[in-house]
Amino acid sequence: MYSQVSTLFNGSSSNSVSQQLDTFLNDVNSLTTTPQDLGLRTTVLADAKTLASTFNQGSTGVSNIRSQVAQDAGSTVSQVNQLLSQLASTNVSLDQTQMPAAQNQDRQAAILNQLSSLINVQVINGNGGVLTVYQGGTPIVYGTTARTLSLTTDTQGNQVLTTDNGRTLTSPGGQMGAQLDALNTVLPALSQNLNTVASQVMGATNQIVTNSYDLYGQPGAPLFSGIGAGDMSVAISDPSALALATASLTSTTGVNANGSTVDSSATLASQSGTFATSPSGSGVVNVNGTNITWSSTQSLDSVLSSFSAAGVNATFDPNTQTITLARNPSIGTGAGITVTDVSGNFTAFTNLGAATLNNGVPGDGGGATALAGLSSTVVVGTPPTQSLPQSVSGFMSSVAQSASQAQNDQTTAQSLLTSLQQQQDSQEGVNQDEEAANMMSYQQTYEAAVELAHVQDQMLNTLINNTLAG
Repeated sequence: MYSQVSTLFNGSSSNSVSQQLDTFLNDVNSLTTTPQDLGLRTTVLADAKTLASTFNQGSTGVSNIRSQVAQDAGSTVSQVNQLLSQLASTNVSLDQTQMPAAQNQDRQAAILNQLSSLINVQVINGNGGVLTVYQGGTPIVYGTTARTLSLTTDTQGNQVLTTDNGRTLTSPGGQMGAQLDALNTVLPALSQNLNTVASQVMGATNQIVTNSYDLYGQPGAPLFSGIGAGDMSVAISDPSALALATASLTSTTGVNANGSTVDSSATLASQSGTFATSPSGSGVVNVNGTNITWSSTQSLDSVLSSFSAAGVNATFDPNTQTITLARNPSIGTGAGITVTDVSGNFTAFTNLGAATLNNGVPGDGGGATALAGLSSTVVVGTPPTQSLPQSVSGFMSSVAQSASQAQNDQTTAQSLLTSLQQQQDSQEGVNQDEEAANMMSYQQTYEAAVELAHVQDQMLNTLINNTLAG
């Protein structure tokens, strides 16, 4: 499973999510200076489709791996049941004295060698060499009876190993435990975090384009549709419908009175006569749905800086004495700019009340600039701590590293198992009581090897969960 996961999320591959995201953002950057170029727009839409397809393939790949692991788990259960039945038959053989005790003991050891790699077992050697086998305290072979195990689904939707008399084996260990861990924890976490990354890419991109204008002068539609990696797709096909222009609003005339010059760094109250319309003492202005409180004790620069919270960058031009509001598409909702007085006379003394919205079409590339900026802008997390490429690359590299570590741990565990089995095989022909003691000791020691193998699952799970936390 781990080599398949590593191949699927190989960040160095030219077909990886990480590389496709970089290609998409790099081509968007080409549109910042010529946003009306239909050829470049077509390229960007093609990049977006490839990116969505790559996420789709990742989701399908995880689903296929899960199906394979589920099939393998079913095969493991069948193997376990066969071995349990064989062990029960050795007890029959002893009862009926069908073969020498030493020969039967060797047969039991061979069966236990196979069984203990599939599930953790504890063995008690009774009178006459009759074995009782337990799994986590539940007897699964006693006398001539072998319990039949099966995989069932619990109330939380997890696969669990149960006996035919209704007992659940909560910690099967071995290969069976690793497969159940993959089905119930590792692969669902991988799928969930892949969906999270896809959602982050779609959300950050759609935030910008829906707050911008397309070449038809209309507010933009989402570029991507879907809720995760599996159904992510490009929602528009017309390159002219890709919204990359941002709106602006400029005061109709200078805010200053004839012959006067407004100093935007001084308080409003200190230069009330300098404005064509004197500011009131205080007020509240609603900008794109956000109420902003202002006071004449503030400077004009101070008041305008607070507009950023509403997704508007406000600047004062000392030469023309005008105020310009420019839409920041990365914040808020809606492509336009609205400025309305709740109280006070902000729109009057700034001459913004009668200003006409400029949608930036066709030459403005504010949306393209914001979109290309996703290559470095911190947008992931609450509060944001990562850019989109950092989030994607971190996810990809963590999967690759943990898959590699899983392979190393599995090799180490297999090496220990081989050594233990060799020790067990060397016991053939010795005193039966001594061999029985060694057999039980071996079972206990092998559990440590299995635990080492389990690290592969734990590391993969931990890294996946922590990669996108925030």
